[in-house]
Amino acid sequence: MDGVDGLLNARFESGHFYASVEGFPTGDVVDQATIDADLASPTYQDNANQAVHHFLRSNPTPNRGNPMELTFQFLTGVVTLMLTGLGLMSMFAPRRMLANFAVEPAGAPGFSTIRSVIGGMFLTCVVLLVQGQATGQTLGFIVVAILMAVIAFGRIVSIFADGFDKAVIPPLIVELVITAVLMAAHTYLAS
Repeated sequence: MDGVDGLLNARFESGHFYASVEGFPTGDVVDQATIDADLASPTYQDNANQAVHHFLRSNPTPNRGNPMELTFQFLTGVVTLMLTGLGLMSMFAPRRMLANFAVEPAGAPGFSTIRSVIGGMFLTCVVLLVQGQATGQTLGFIVVAILMAVIAFGRIVSIFADGFDKAVIPPLIVELVITAVLMAAHTYLAS
């Protein structure tokens, strides 16, 4: 299901939680109340709504008048969305990521590596970035920046050890830009 389907398809009703069928991380979506009746409880839904709004009220709102802060928040959000997409696709649809990673997995162990190591790494970065955005504690930005810098360094080592291929340059540039954005965002937002 994509976001447009969720908005425009009459099959999907407001007040229901839709996700893939039990036992499958992807595929056809069903009303999750058919799997766990508690998800249809208006009381549970109201409590979840109140918890989310309480969390949002308890966290300080950003200084909406500061263009530099808004810029760093926007750029960090873009990085977070990009890493979320890479992480979810790696974990739940690794076959679609093979061309992006220029790898051929060796059977189930290879796919397990793509799902766990690559998907897990990206989704861990997402958790650190979301935590920093939600709380204002941006030290996790530095962790993700260091990880991206080391990945970029690995690409540079590969250029010298394995030979130059122009296909390596775009991801290298993206990794260096992410590193710079997150370091600058941490420096600015933490002050």
